[in-house]
Amino acid sequence: MKKFFTAFFISISFLSVMFYTGCGSTSSDNGAAVIKGKILDSLATNGVSYASVTITSTNFSKTVTADTAGNFICLNLEAGTYNLTAKAPGYYTKSVTGLVVPTDDTLTTNVYILFTNIFLYNSIEANEYMDQSTNCAVSLDNGSVLTRLNALKDIELIKTIYSPGDTICSLCLVSTDLDTMLAGYETKFSPVFASKYTKTQFDSLMSYPGFDPGNLNGCYPNKWTEILDQNSSNSVYAFYLCGKSSGLLKRWFGLIHIEIVGTRTLNQSYVRINIKLNKNGENNFNPNQKK
Repeated sequence: MKKFFTAFFISISFLSVMFYTGCGSTSSDNGAAVIKGKILDSLATNGVSYASVTITSTNFSKTVTADTAGNFICLNLEAGTYNLTAKAPGYYTKSVTGLVVPTDDTLTTNVYILFTNIFLYNSIEANEYMDQSTNCAVSLDNGSVLTRLNALKDIELIKTIYSPGDTICSLCLVSTDLDTMLAGYETKFSPVFASKYTKTQFDSLMSYPGFDPGNLNGCYPNKWTEILDQNSSNSVYAFYLCGKSSGLLKRWFGLIHIEIVGTRTLNQSYVRINIKLNKNGENNFNPNQKK
């Protein structure tokens, strides 16, 4: 009878929009402690509707569903230490550990989850072009390392004569056309806007300063030919995937961090980069979920 009443109460709550459903309990949940809170979008800070929240501890697991505003509540818990995992379609899973709930008490916590239109690609290494088999190019929309012949490359690492009159080949990162037969579809870059940025500082960088969505050519004026040397490490640029987001409702923008410019055996140079990409047309690259 008690279980029937609980199910009936949940059904009524669902129809009232403010609903919390419990399932999957694997241990006694006859205590009087409570964990409640809100699941929030880490960028917009609005509630995430119908997020799934799983509360676990030793030999215990219970899943509840947030309401339309992202509010959740898990009732009838024993006092103890719990872990929380929040999931929602289109968001990265977020886990919070070590939630201590005293006897007959209520713990309130807000959990921020990151929308998956922001993509993070770390420690991508491209080698200096030696021959057609060299992984010298990178696709900035998925972080994959490619050969020079791959049409999906966005940048490549080569030695080239940078400008007329030069006699020495310089190591350069060069932006490439999505399709060399379609002029204007190249990946475009901003001038360097941050130098001597460590990886940690890049991780906390959330936007491209001075970005103007109404003036893309001004923000991203050039195809890229950036001469690299040891002083290029820890530089940050913004980029616009002109070709790959052509025709889409949302433009694809990103940030690129040159972490290391180095040399391997046989004097082959390489570059290690980190990438943040927003496929929602926003100048926002929050790399971490808020705590």
